[in-house]
Amino acid sequence: MFLPQFTTGTGSLSMQILILGLMLSCFALLVNSIFSIIFSKFGKLVGNKLNLGRHIEGLLGFIFLGLATRLATSK
Repeated sequence: MFLPQFTTGTGSLSMQILILGLMLSCFALLVNSIFSIIFSKFGKLVGNKLNLGRHIEGLLGFIFLGLATRLATSK
């Protein structure tokens, strides 16, 4: 069996795996939607209060350059 701990011996194994996959996808969609709404509201709040737009872009650029350098020099 593919997922013996989550399936039963009765019924179609393919249907059980399909249902488990759909449940996982729906749950992940729900959690990711909640996170995106919360962080969107938080970003608007912080962005309006601190007005850091240009500085944040520079900081993110610096971080990405550092990550690219690390990736290029890793074995």
